[in-house]
Amino acid sequence: MNKRINQKITASVVAIFVIIAVVAVNILAGIIASKTNFTIDLTQDKVLSFSPLTNEVIKNLQKDITITSIVPESFVDDYKVMSSLRMILKKYDTSSNKITYKVVDTSKNPAFTQKYKLSDGSAINSNFYIFIETDNDYRVLDVNTLVSLTEQYAFLSAEQKITSAIESLTSGKTTKIYFTCDHGEKMDLYGSGSYLPDDYFKGLFADEYFEYEKVSLLNSSVPSDASLLVIMSPATDFTEQEIANLDAYLKSGKNAIITMDYALGSYAFEKINGYFSEWGIEYLNGIAGEKNSSDYFNQNPYYVIPKLNKENALTEKIDQSKIKLAAPFAMPISIKHPMAQSVFSTTSSGFMSDAQTGDSKITGEELNLAVISKRSEEYGSILFLGTKEILSAYYMDASGFGNKEFVKNSIKYLTDSSSYLEIGPKDLSPVYLNYSAQTAKIIILVTVVVIPLIILAIGFVVWRRRKNL
Repeated sequence: MNKRINQKITASVVAIFVIIAVVAVNILAGIIASKTNFTIDLTQDKVLSFSPLTNEVIKNLQKDITITSIVPESFVDDYKVMSSLRMILKKYDTSSNKITYKVVDTSKNPAFTQKYKLSDGSAINSNFYIFIETDNDYRVLDVNTLVSLTEQYAFLSAEQKITSAIESLTSGKTTKIYFTCDHGEKMDLYGSGSYLPDDYFKGLFADEYFEYEKVSLLNSSVPSDASLLVIMSPATDFTEQEIANLDAYLKSGKNAIITMDYALGSYAFEKINGYFSEWGIEYLNGIAGEKNSSDYFNQNPYYVIPKLNKENALTEKIDQSKIKLAAPFAMPISIKHPMAQSVFSTTSSGFMSDAQTGDSKITGEELNLAVISKRSEEYGSILFLGTKEILSAYYMDASGFGNKEFVKNSIKYLTDSSSYLEIGPKDLSPVYLNYSAQTAKIIILVTVVVIPLIILAIGFVVWRRRKNL
């Protein structure tokens, strides 16, 4: 009797110790999990793994960074964007004692967002924002701009934009873009009117902390604080003085973006085209088109979907099998200089038509639609675009095209913001198994019938053997 009682007591004590050990391990695991970021990243595009550049930026932080999300914790979405984003934000927190991540419930603290403004000065008007701040400055990220959706694919740019914001806050650099203004430069949007380039860019990149100014090359040189100069489809030619001021700016090592308009042709721009020739490029007087319907959209061969040059830094992070650019009504650009490089082009089935008559002038050739060039090593670079429509809002947000990513890449590259290019967007697209109806029937038969029967047979054999013991 005593032996049986002792066994029961021993079993009870062991059970209690096991329970205590399990509870202690769970508590310890919870504490460790809150302080570290031990995860195994099995996502197809390593969504939860930081790039070497992000790790370097985090390692070298000298300022304390606070990352605050006001997105409701209860919010979920079909692509699991918020789930991935929350894990990425937590990873920033656990990767450095200089970074703190927190979530604020604005239903309980509605005044929290009042101290923040968007880059264009407007107020915070929804709960889908993330704030990244130091003790004296901040950046606001719209969650909607962190993901790009097409009919089949979803791309998350969270690491790209968060690291870029941290780098911007801690480097003290300001990206200041100047626009020429003496030649009728404007952006026309059908049904929306015309916009001056600086106003247009403010609206287009409201989530970026760029500064915009106008400059008259007729009256002055480009200010020394310029990060980038943009000449958006001038309607008249430049004077020799303006070209001299432009050359002096580029000779200082700074960069520029230039777009031209096919409707104006190239004949009316003798002086500026003469200057472009010194950079090894020539705008051809016509419109580029594609013969194959898979290489254009809107059932219009002049609405070209260009082929990207993957050896170019501006496009190497864009996966053209999943994201396409739109380059409608583009003037072809001829390359005549070894330091000029194609950024994107038509396919070898491309053609060029006369802008006025529509007659074919070139057929069956690969035509450059964007080129980046240096005049010599001492000069900066010019990104020559064959059409300003690449910058059109119609092909930016929610359009299914990757033009906004390309334009941002271009600006960041030309203004020396390396993080934006070195960290590509991550693919969140679901992976589907494509198999025939016959294969599906076999899979169902095996999983629903065959496997259960095998298990049942094994159980029956074991039962029979034990019965005969």
